[in-house]
Amino acid sequence: MTEIKCPYCQQYVEIDTDDHYEDEEEYSCPKCSKNFEVSKKLEIRYSACGKADCLNGADHKWKPQVGSPAPHFRGKYICEDCSATKNVKSELATDEDWKAYYNE
Repeated sequence: MTEIKCPYCQQYVEIDTDDHYEDEEEYSCPKCSKNFEVSKKLEIRYSACGKADCLNGADHKWKPQVGSPAPHFRGKYICEDCSATKNVKSELATDEDWKAYYNE
């Protein structure tokens, strides 16, 4: 829920913000009983995440990916700066590792 000002009486009116699409919807002010339309607009904002020296020739800063189930993330790495990923084949979970995981 959010509040907007009624264009007639200038009082704040609570409107439902549960749906996530752009649209116009009719509202009735509970204070002055006048009807008006509310326009819903989605907004996407962009911002820089920070420096990514690896995108400019430096080495990636690899860190192990973490998650569940653990065998799925074994041998998988993500760069701290640019979110590139890599798999180290020799470290990936084997069929035996998965069987052991499911039999635990």
